[in-house]
Parts: sequence; C-alpha cells; structure tokens
Amino acid sequence: MYVLDQPDNLTTMFEESVRTFPNNQIFGTKNSHGVYEWITYAQVGEMVDALRGGLASLGVGKGDAVGIIANNRTEWAVACYASYGLGARYVPMYEAELETMWRYIIQDSSVKGLFVWKREIFD
Repeated sequence: MYVLDQPDNLTTMFEESVRTFPNNQIFGTKNSHGVYEWITYAQVGEMVDALRGGLASLGVGKGDAVGIIANNRTEWAVACYASYGLGARYVPMYEAELETMWRYIIQDSSVKGLFVWKREIFD
C-alpha cells in the first residue's frame, strides 16, 4: 500500500519549493538578443503571493474559475499558482484558439476573472 506524504497538492509543493530553493532559477525567457533571462523561485513566489492577494481582494475564492488567454509564459504559471492557492479552478486557453472557443469556454466554466495577454484579445 502506498501512502502519500506531504506535499500532497501543487500549491503546497510550489510553496515548499520557494522556501527550499529561493535562489534557484525556475523560469527563463529569451530576451530580444536571444539570451535567456532567468528568475528565481523567490521572485516567482513574490509574484504569486501578490496576484493571489489581488484575486482575493476581487472576491475570487474556493470553487471560482480564473481564466487566462495567453501562450506559454511565466505569467501563465503565476496566475495558475495564485488561483490554486485560493482554491479556485484555473481555465487556460491559448491565443491561437478561435474566439468562439474562448467564448464557449469562458461561459461554460463560469469564469469569474480572466487574464489576457494582448489588447486585441481583450477587445
């Protein structure tokens, strides 16, 4: 019989990693010169905490849905962990999806808050 030890969820695992490896690199993004710029667990942890507080102040809580329309990026993970930390569901959508699909997904999942990466998507 297998017994699951802590951490037993993604939020706890992420927060434990931030505490254990604060100065380790977690995400890298290529800059305009093609060179990766890295951020640490501590930096991402600060972003997650700030966004979690912002979402909570808007009334997002357990069982609510938070959506994002963006391609893969650091902010995708930040919004995900911030949402999970409130007990909210995370509803990811890619920029390349059809607008009709975004509308369907947003309505079907009853998204309470939505992040978009580009102004054109917002409009």
